[in-house]
Amino acid sequence: FNAIKKQVKSYMTDLDLAECKKEFLKKGLLKQNSKTKKGENLNYGLELLPSVLSGKNLCPSAGECKLTCLAFSGPQGQIFGKAMVKGEMIPSQIKLLARRTFVYLNDREWFLKLLKVDLHNKQNIGELMGVEVYFRLNVFSDIDWRDFTNELKNISFYDYTKVWDRVSTDNYHLTFSASETTDKFSIFEKVTQGE
Repeated sequence: FNAIKKQVKSYMTDLDLAECKKEFLKKGLLKQNSKTKKGENLNYGLELLPSVLSGKNLCPSAGECKLTCLAFSGPQGQIFGKAMVKGEMIPSQIKLLARRTFVYLNDREWFLKLLKVDLHNKQNIGELMGVEVYFRLNVFSDIDWRDFTNELKNISFYDYTKVWDRVSTDNYHLTFSASETTDKFSIFEKVTQGE
């Protein structure tokens, strides 16, 4: 993990904010992956770097999961992780996460404006197709998006979180995730609360 973090930090040091913004103006911030493409509805996700790989903690309650994050899961992700530990070049998938995260960390206002445009565009496409559209803003991160999603009442969001004091809202459904440090009583209490 530390070897990967070091390489990502080095890569991000050389990034140019204006160039990164141009890239995301062209292709947007949201994407579909093999998991979000499943089903009859449209699902899009926002993929940022997990845990502290960016130098900032985007997963405040992460435990050992930072070592086995979905960003490095599956055969391709495991190959990426092993290659990076050996000091080989950072894969393009991780570089993309790094650039997107770089913009998020360095010009949050611009990032959120573009994210809103992207959300509305995808929502409109779903309406034209006659299907529901859902958005997951924390594919690999665990950021509190409630204030942001509260501004967008007509858009449906969902996420997983290990931060147990967060609360779902009408348009932002949270599924709570336990870690190796979560005691059984806390899990029982959360389940019986119906969240």
